[in-house]
Amino acid sequence: MQNNKNTIVIILLVIIILILGYVAFLKPQNANQNYGNDNQVPVTNNVTNTPVQNPIITNPPPTISTALPMYVTNQQGWPPVIQTSSVVYSCAPSTGTGDVPTVVTQKIINGKNYCITNFTEGAAGSVYSESTYTVANNTGTKTTHFILHWPNCGVYGGPGDPTYTQCNTNQTNFFSGLDSLVASLM
Repeated sequence: MQNNKNTIVIILLVIIILILGYVAFLKPQNANQNYGNDNQVPVTNNVTNTPVQNPIITNPPPTISTALPMYVTNQQGWPPVIQTSSVVYSCAPSTGTGDVPTVVTQKIINGKNYCITNFTEGAAGSVYSESTYTVANNTGTKTTHFILHWPNCGVYGGPGDPTYTQCNTNQTNFFSGLDSLVASLM
């Protein structure tokens, strides 16, 4: 009777090990086949607001640093993944008003027109900003979408506090170069 119990325990352990091996080794390999798709927003035609089928997706070149500085964190989609589609470029600038604080601007960056959609909202002691950059290319458009989060530096004590100063400097430097950084990836 004891041998039967030992045999059953060994068989159960082998089954558990096989299941864990499958989950640990085979499942992640299959998940990587769709790299980059988890954080992507569907590309839509700006004129008809319909989804674009099969956009081409590219990752940033390894020679461009997309590291976020201290006091700025990735909420979704960073580093930017670029989606290329056949959608014709269009941009309808608007200011965020009322219940929809989304701002759409057209800006020239490095000689090209970019349509930038930005939705920013505050939370207790921090800010979340959702951004979409779209630019025309030879066959349609390139688009990227990401959400960043950063603390309100005032939570660190205010002017004169070294942590406040470092937070403010890091954020100012990063956001003053964000448009150029994103443009260099597209």
